[in-house]
Amino acid sequence: MRCLVLSFIFAACVVVAAAVFFVWRGASISLQAEQTHQAYLVTLDALTVYVGEHAGNWPKDWRELATAQPKRPSPSFRWPDDLPEFERRVQVDFSVTAADVAAMDAANFKAVQPIGANYGTDEVGIERLLQAIRK
Repeated sequence: MRCLVLSFIFAACVVVAAAVFFVWRGASISLQAEQTHQAYLVTLDALTVYVGEHAGNWPKDWRELATAQPKRPSPSFRWPDDLPEFERRVQVDFSVTAADVAAMDAANFKAVQPIGANYGTDEVGIERLLQAIRK
């Protein structure tokens, strides 16, 4: 009987430990997704500001993009101080031209993509960027 009780206690501990692990893991992934989403939103905004300030031209690299000051603040990272975090979380295709980007629409927009866990794209931000680059 005592062995049965100890087995039950052990099994309950394993179940609780597994539940704690999966809750912690889910929260961790959610936090990473939120940080990536915020970096993505700020990057879209920085690109919108950049093309507005540079006659619709597309930046050649992150350093060039970092000269633009986005209007949208990030609760997670400081622009451009935390640029490595933005680079790690957001893929910007610097090989495209402004004409390439202007030819895209929100549904097939591939010039800026979040990397890793994320909450998807921001169609409103993409539309703002496309409007700015088409001026």
